[in-house]
Amino acid sequence: MHYPPVVRSTRWLLASCTLVCGFLAACSHDYGPATSAYLRECESLCAGLAGQVRDLPKIAAPSKPTLPTDPTDEQQRVFDGLMRIYPLYVNQYHAAVLKRCQAISEAYGQALDRIGALDAAKVDPAGIQLITRHVQLLSEQHDFFAELHSLADLNQTALVRRRSVDDLDVILVGVFNSAIAWDTAAVVAGLKDVSGPVAKRQAEPYKIGEEVAKLAGLAAQLQRDTAAYQADSPQMTAGLQAKYPGQDWGAAQPK
Repeated sequence: MHYPPVVRSTRWLLASCTLVCGFLAACSHDYGPATSAYLRECESLCAGLAGQVRDLPKIAAPSKPTLPTDPTDEQQRVFDGLMRIYPLYVNQYHAAVLKRCQAISEAYGQALDRIGALDAAKVDPAGIQLITRHVQLLSEQHDFFAELHSLADLNQTALVRRRSVDDLDVILVGVFNSAIAWDTAAVVAGLKDVSGPVAKRQAEPYKIGEEVAKLAGLAAQLQRDTAAYQADSPQMTAGLQAKYPGQDWGAAQPK
């Protein structure tokens, strides 16, 4: 399922509106206990989300058959047989990736809805700002897997029609595997130099290059924003600790 931008951003907007309302309500108050409790609720929801994703069934990317140098007749026969069925394994892997992306997108959507439903009316503005940054990351992660789903769906369609595995298929299998392992840096690296393999798809009636570019852009943005959040959140948490030294701010630490 490919979410249009307006639909994909709805939960982020709803959560943001709730957080902004909380920010405005909290500006003239001193609510250390309420802020600490709110952050703990958010952390609990995020921990539940992480558990849902962690408990999803493992999927393994298929390995492309290899042929040794100067193969024997038997080795060549086995290799030829494996290459005939290799597209089937790649197709099955795409199907598993689609299910994984759908499950992750749904889990993230539910978590964003629940965070947006929390009462932030008595939360310190610094706490609102911290959670707003975290919610933005969750929204970007949701959009990343929605786009990954779109690319896998499109590439699977092309694979089925072509009935063979090309260089771009092999690259994308590695990219999907990295994405599922939450390695955005590897996704960015894997999609960095794909112009050649993409160009070989020009005759196909799919705009695979556009989808690859979209995913690469989302992965790079997510990588940058994650690094920025991890760099900024300790200072934001320290500010809360200094303002309300008697409260538990463990939930505000970046995970």
